[in-house]
Amino acid sequence: MLSPSAQKLLKQRYFKPYEEWHDLVSRNINAIYGKEYNQEKNEMGQLIYDRVFLPSSPCLVNAGYNNGLFPCFTVGPEEDTLENGFQTLAEIAQVAKKGGGCGFTGSILRAKNSPVAGSAHGYAYGPNHFAEMVSYAMDAITQSGFRKMALMYTLSAEHPDIEDFIHLKQSGVEAECYNFNQSVFAKDNFIEKALIDPVSKEGKLFTLLCKHAWNNGEPGLLFETTINEDTPYKYTDQYMLTTNPCLT
Repeated sequence: MLSPSAQKLLKQRYFKPYEEWHDLVSRNINAIYGKEYNQEKNEMGQLIYDRVFLPSSPCLVNAGYNNGLFPCFTVGPEEDTLENGFQTLAEIAQVAKKGGGCGFTGSILRAKNSPVAGSAHGYAYGPNHFAEMVSYAMDAITQSGFRKMALMYTLSAEHPDIEDFIHLKQSGVEAECYNFNQSVFAKDNFIEKALIDPVSKEGKLFTLLCKHAWNNGEPGLLFETTINEDTPYKYTDQYMLTTNPCLT
């Protein structure tokens, strides 16, 4: 039996018109396995019906409607250009349109107010303003009509704008950038220096990070060295600068 709270949540976010729990399960299992009967499909359907495990939220909502079934992605920017930044924003919007969450990074972008050649504006907006722009744009998009988008924003501990990043969500207004988590992407040498020498630049930044994390949980800390040493992506010469929201 589903609790009243579960029933209420399902009606608010997951059920299509006139659906009950068994209808949602059938819609999902038919979308994954097809409509023909087979033993594995029957067993998996029973496991979902009994809530031994559940598909992701996008799958629960979108199955059978030609929309996205996968929950988590990562994007760029991969280049420090205006064009690539807005291409990244467009890619995040496409993920939102299909109901997924998305990680992105500012580490590749030059510091705020750095000179920009060939631009009438003349100066870079910086990674943190880019993150605020993403937050504002994604606030306008409700995923498949059932929730706001989940985002993860990371910045390298070595980036010139890292202190502003650490302060980014400390305004006291929880509505600002509410739709993304943020994490410092720190290598082992940053952590080691911070712990050995608390009055060093690394030590002061680490103290500030801990203070703010205690205050409201932001920012988090991701261990860049460990992530890139333990990932199978290293065997294809890929280097990770962010994570999706589901892995943090």
